[in-house]
Amino acid sequence: MRLIVLLVVLASVFLLLRRFRGSGASLGSRQCPHCGQQIPALGMYCPICGQRVV
Repeated sequence: MRLIVLLVVLASVFLLLRRFRGSGASLGSRQCPHCGQQIPALGMYCPICGQRVV
């Protein structure tokens, strides 16, 4: 029974995360001031241009 509940919870979380990523909604994203691309809010460097984001 616990395994089924755990699987349902994990599947729900997976689907919610997939929905947010697929729709373009940001879960804490921002724009790189150097190249203008959307980047994760927690990153210190832009994964696109490699510049440090302050």
